[in-house]
Amino acid sequence: MLHWDSHPDLACPNEGIPAAACFMPRKDWRSNRSLDTVNENVEGKNLYDMLDMSQGGIAEWILPLILAGGLVRVFWIKNNFCKQFERGQYNYQVGVECESVSIDSFLDLPEDAVVKSSLAHPYYIDDNSYIQEDLLHLKKSVELFVLEADEAIDTETPLEVEDAEKSDWILDVCLDYFFCNNPFVDDLRKISEDTCNLFIKAVTNVTFREEVEGMKCLSTPQAICYAQSQVEFHEVVRSLLEKVRDLAIGAEPNLSNFEEADKLALYYTDVSEGMRCWIDLLGHMTDYCTKQASPIDKLISIMINALPNIALPSEYDSCKLEEEGIMPTSLQMKVNSFGECLRQRRWIADTFKDVPMLITMARSTDDGYTPNSIVEPLQEMVLDEIHSIYCGCACRNGKDCKLNVVLDYGEFEGSSLEELYDKD
Repeated sequence: MLHWDSHPDLACPNEGIPAAACFMPRKDWRSNRSLDTVNENVEGKNLYDMLDMSQGGIAEWILPLILAGGLVRVFWIKNNFCKQFERGQYNYQVGVECESVSIDSFLDLPEDAVVKSSLAHPYYIDDNSYIQEDLLHLKKSVELFVLEADEAIDTETPLEVEDAEKSDWILDVCLDYFFCNNPFVDDLRKISEDTCNLFIKAVTNVTFREEVEGMKCLSTPQAICYAQSQVEFHEVVRSLLEKVRDLAIGAEPNLSNFEEADKLALYYTDVSEGMRCWIDLLGHMTDYCTKQASPIDKLISIMINALPNIALPSEYDSCKLEEEGIMPTSLQMKVNSFGECLRQRRWIADTFKDVPMLITMARSTDDGYTPNSIVEPLQEMVLDEIHSIYCGCACRNGKDCKLNVVLDYGEFEGSSLEELYDKD
């Protein structure tokens, strides 16, 4: 799979989704636990519906294809501001965690078995998805190559891929590759930009993150230390914010009056800078709520909700829309670069067949990652580019077009390839 996206989408299906559903995706399953959805009725849902209803499902759809669908290799083409994985090659295992010691096939899996990864990396540790490889059942190998589009275009040396002679492949494009929001941060930024920027600084410039920055894999002691530090830090932050929320109306939150202040100081290399950031943050929160006559509980609820997702990539500072509904020049250049990269293919040499067996495209606008104002023109531009590469025409579904396009969103929700072939 060539995966063009601002997110790797390689998260393990959350613990509410039975691992067995990856092997039998059309079967209706009983959720292991709450999927953190608006709709609490999650009984009798297939894998697609469970992923669709889950808040994190948009990032959890690739590993089931590796675990049970025959996908063995993923090339993630990312933007330079996307830091979930550093550039390079990663080899690890994905499998099933369950208490049973006798698992010979997916038919033996209990419904409380869940998908886990053997890669000791913050991407999996943050979600509590990492376990040691020897504890995995039915494990499959993951070959992940992480690179950036400019790097792929400029390279003269193809990536070394073993046993991959002219294989079938999938082209997957997410429109947030071309412009990416962090919806959790955006909700906070809409309320107060100063508060948002200070909060991001306060919860990301911490020692346990700085110590593992740039590392492809952590040792077991490092992984344990990182996981514990993150859980404890988030607990301290939530506790502080909840106490600020519970202050009497009109009371000024003084950081030194909270017991959490001493605990927060443990998480910064430069303690004075870290504490100054929190003092400024509490001051901005108070000023905003006073000036806007707005209750502080709404602001704090958004901050707590954003906390686990604060490090998701966003182009807010590096690429602003020029005007609502107008396609910026920078996006046009990015689509052109995307097309050039697919045409050249030097970086994958003879690894893939000339034409993908399937092309998928995610709009990611309902989730807030692609702005509503640009999704339609951006989608048309990317579809035109794909047609020009693999069809050689500008027909866009004319009778001589080599591509069949199926829309599955909005009024087209529920359309399928099967329906298209039935009509043919």
